[in-house]
Amino acid sequence: AEGLDNHLTAVQRDHELKSQIEERKIRSDAAHEEAKRREKALQEERLRQEKAKAEAEAKLKAEEANRAALEAERIAAKEAAEKEAAKASKANTSEVPQTEASGGPNATSSRVENDKTNKSELAGNMLRAAESALKLERERLRKLKELEEINQSLRSSSNQNFDSTGRLIGRLIRQISGNKDKVSTQASELVKIFNNPRCPQTISIAYFAQKVVSNCESPSHSAFACAHVIVLVTS
Repeated sequence: AEGLDNHLTAVQRDHELKSQIEERKIRSDAAHEEAKRREKALQEERLRQEKAKAEAEAKLKAEEANRAALEAERIAAKEAAEKEAAKASKANTSEVPQTEASGGPNATSSRVENDKTNKSELAGNMLRAAESALKLERERLRKLKELEEINQSLRSSSNQNFDSTGRLIGRLIRQISGNKDKVSTQASELVKIFNNPRCPQTISIAYFAQKVVSNCESPSHSAFACAHVIVLVTS
């Protein structure tokens, strides 16, 4: 009986030892898997940060290149304007001796005064712009003219008065404030008006442009919030 009891005790101890070994192995495997998972997550986060950094650097380089191009266009336009002004000044100067020969001192003084006036008018009316900007402006004016012709035709062929739509658009624009929810709400309401079949969309767009320009001339208006609404509506 004593030998049997010792044998059973030894068997039990052996089973407990094996169980402890198995538990330690399971915990070790679980810890190893958790470490691998964390390492993988760290690697993915590192890659994401590197990708975001690379995209930010590429965007910054593109913005710098764009600024450099705009500055080059501005300098080129400035130089061209200065050359034109110098050419005009030289042409006016070359005409002075002829005036002196034909009209005497009174004519000379009169010519000098006229030259000063012409130069001041030239400087006051001079418009400096890149050729690409002027081309875009001409294209915008052409589109605006086409839109006005279309709207004139629609108004003449319809008996309906669309002024109420214009007043509604004007009221929505005046209610724009520097609040994110307000900006989103006003943009959604304006899009609903554009999609309303009761008023042609070209007329709604013309009203929108007119009211935006008119309202932004007020110094107290929230120009940045209005610009955000314009972006949301046009997109």
